[in-house]
Amino acid sequence: MKLHNRISAVICAFISLLFLLIALGSDYWQQIGNLHSGLWNVCMPKCIHIGMAVPPQNGCCGKQRNR
Repeated sequence: MKLHNRISAVICAFISLLFLLIALGSDYWQQIGNLHSGLWNVCMPKCIHIGMAVPPQNGCCGKQRNR
């Protein structure tokens, strides 16, 4: 009986991982009329990216400061 429980747990873990990967990769979690919303975008009918716009820091990606 214990082996059966372990096999069931592994199968459930793989199914939940599959659903997680699909949810993270998909933009269409909800659809209400013309509105599609997901984790990364909201489309109504034009898509708007939802994310953080982080400005570049000195010495990283922008112009370096002369010393």
